[in-house]
Order: sequence, then C-alpha cells, then structure tokens
Amino acid sequence: MDFTPLFLVIGGYLLGSVIPAEWVFRWKFGKQAFETGEKPGTFSVFRKVGFVPALLVLIFDAGKGFLPVWLAFHWNVNLNWLPLIAAAPAAGHSWPFLRWKFGGWALATTGGAIWALSGWVAWIGLGVGIISARIFRRNPGPALAAAGIPVILTLMIWQGKPWQLLLAVVATAGVVFIRRLTGERNSPEVKVREG
Repeated sequence: MDFTPLFLVIGGYLLGSVIPAEWVFRWKFGKQAFETGEKPGTFSVFRKVGFVPALLVLIFDAGKGFLPVWLAFHWNVNLNWLPLIAAAPAAGHSWPFLRWKFGGWALATTGGAIWALSGWVAWIGLGVGIISARIFRRNPGPALAAAGIPVILTLMIWQGKPWQLLLAVVATAGVVFIRRLTGERNSPEVKVREG
C-alpha cells in the first residue's frame, strides 16, 4: 500500500498549521494576533506591521498551499487524492493543530494550492477577484473567492483538465467558505473586540 497520499494530506495539514503571521505579531508586538484584535494573515500583517513582512507571510502561506499539490503531481499520486491534498493546508491554516480557534482565513494558502492545480488560470481568477473586491468595496476574501473561483473553474474546463482537479479547486475554496461561515462567531478576535 502506498502511503504517499496520506503523508501529503497529514503533512499538508500540519504545514498549514504553521502560521507565519503569528511569528510576525509576536516579534513586533510580543503577543498573538488575536490579542491585538486581528486574524493571523497577510492582510493583518500588512495593516499592522508593513509591506515587507506581509510579503514574506504571503510567500510562506501561498507556498504551504502550493507545495503538497506540486509534490502530488511530482510523485504521480492518484488524482483522486487531490481534493484532500489541496484542501489540507487550508484546513490547517484555518484550524491549526492544537490551536483550532486561532486560525486565519487561509486565502493565500488556498491561492497557492489553486495555483498549483490550475497554473496561469489562477492569476486570471485572482485578477477578477481583485476587480470584484474593488468594485463592490467588500472584504477582499469572499469577493476574491466568489468572483475568481467560477472563472478558474470555467477556464480549467475549457483547458480539458481532469475532474479531480476541478473538485480539488472546489474543495480548497470550500475550506475558506466554511471558515468564513463558522469562524467569526467563535473566534477569539471577536471576544477581544467585544471585551
């Protein structure tokens, strides 16, 4: 029995649980992101700390989504495993191992996984999402996903990508939607703002 897919799912989740924004907040403020009223992610680091640390967080977060999917392709893992492999890092970022209430939205991690799944198509989806966020002046996360994912899926279908890759994009984006639906009510950030 080949344990490579299982290794990529578990390893992806654990890698996703490593949140570099927390390191930046502890370095800059000496406390967790939630203790400053922020979620641990690229946007929070950009707002509170600056461009260069945010860029480093973005690269790390996107990389942890990209790496397991890239390894799955490189190691010729059965495509049926791709939805789990692609979604695992985003799940780890959203609900980190042993600290499940202290995760972020996993936007960059999801973007990295989708980039590995779709190639250049991910950049078109990102562009559509950014334009949508600017037009509707909403929180960029849901706007990026809501506008960009259908474009990515349409272009992947047009390219003739296997259905497993399409399902992997949906599963990975689904983690962000589930985090969005469940995260705000129970997050320590809300308690910090209310308290």
